[in-house]
Amino acid sequence: MQSFSLTMQDILPLLPLDTVAKGRSVDLPCPACNDTKKHLNINLEKNVFRCNRCGEHGGVLSLYCLYYPQSMKSAFHEIQRQLQGETVHRKMAVPEKAVAKKYVSQSLLADTSVRDKTYRALLSLLCLSSDHEKDLLRRGLSYQMIEENLYRTVPMTGQAMLCQKLLEQGCTLAGVPGFYQAKSGHWMFVSPGRGFLIPVLDMAGCIQGLIVRLDQSHKGKYRWVSSYDYQGGVKAYGWVHIAGSLQPQILLTEGHLKGEIVHRLTGQTVVAVPGVNNLTELKRLLPALYKQGVRRVMTAYDMDFLRKEPVKRAYHQLCVLLEQNKFAYGSYFWPPKYNGLDDYCLACQKEKIRFY
Repeated sequence: MQSFSLTMQDILPLLPLDTVAKGRSVDLPCPACNDTKKHLNINLEKNVFRCNRCGEHGGVLSLYCLYYPQSMKSAFHEIQRQLQGETVHRKMAVPEKAVAKKYVSQSLLADTSVRDKTYRALLSLLCLSSDHEKDLLRRGLSYQMIEENLYRTVPMTGQAMLCQKLLEQGCTLAGVPGFYQAKSGHWMFVSPGRGFLIPVLDMAGCIQGLIVRLDQSHKGKYRWVSSYDYQGGVKAYGWVHIAGSLQPQILLTEGHLKGEIVHRLTGQTVVAVPGVNNLTELKRLLPALYKQGVRRVMTAYDMDFLRKEPVKRAYHQLCVLLEQNKFAYGSYFWPPKYNGLDDYCLACQKEKIRFY
């Protein structure tokens, strides 16, 4: 059928997309499942695609046919004509199922106490793989700390059985991010990919939500466990993680796992935001922290904030936010060869040096 090979780079300009393909891959909304969160990953090196939501996958011609339904042979000749400069006229640019977005009924977010009970029950049914355990040990956590923090490997199979066990234990799945209803009506748990789950705690030590640290990802290894856009599912919010009991002075950093490691290595109370630009939940939390007696916040962003302008701007916004809420504040700095405070604390521990 082909006299020359086609690549993703050849056909992307021919598709109704508002994107520029750069690097090794590109993420897009999937026209096969009406996805709006860019679950469709296109590998520009291997010239294949896969939707991490619905599982649709294939090569160059298959992707073209998702947008312009026709036979592979017809698609090849149509692409060939366009690459030679010919204009192709169509009645419709994308398949009907991608035009008429199906309404998906969502659940209301459950109370924190409900989420905490369900998540703890879920984690009690899971285990931690040896490679994930080794990774956490390498980061400076002990076996006891790992168990206390309830880190678990993401279940890749048996989600329906897990949900059934949770229901039998009296757990509520509706309104808990990560759970949704399949077409059969059975409850399921999302599988964002292989990695380990990280509980995100509030001031009372309740699990607000879960984050997964993915083993492999083209776009960010840390993802919220969310069932947004799934039937009966619910969105996960950018909750702030609190490690340790509140003190008059707390440390604020980015990254939930990093915050927990710093707390465990130093004993300091750490408040961890999801990212330097994600301050919505922190803004809601600050008045409660002040009411609980917190008066001084020491920031500890990764050292690359000194050379990254977007991070500098985010840091300035944080300072304004702290001033508005009457907090005194300062910043920790450490040798730039250690980007994160967790890296520096671990180095100090090995050298038996107190970092503050």
